[in-house]
Amino acid sequence: MERNYVIVTPCMLFKSTLFDAMIAQILDLGPEREACIDFHLNRVPPQLGNLINLRVLMLDTNQLSELPPEISRLQHLQRLSVSNNHLRCLPETISNLTHLESVHAANNRCVHCTSSNR
Repeated sequence: MERNYVIVTPCMLFKSTLFDAMIAQILDLGPEREACIDFHLNRVPPQLGNLINLRVLMLDTNQLSELPPEISRLQHLQRLSVSNNHLRCLPETISNLTHLESVHAANNRCVHCTSSNR
């Protein structure tokens, strides 16, 4: 069976060249996997925008206070999950993601979000 996706967990960030994996369609950077329970991101590297084939981005249960504007380069993104972080707002550039079908952002510190955000 042909495998058309790559799942990367936080622990793998330090063991591989993640951002050379331009074929990645699913990126799971949530620490909820058993081996990564003590790992929490406090920022997302701007190189995330290089994963142009990404369809699903899961950043749940980290310590993120913002998302990089480069997220707007993920033109194939269909699902964004950023629940359980410290986000005050989603970037305005998220409105450029025309294929985005769902955004999960529960349990954040959202103060305001502009009407251009989904």
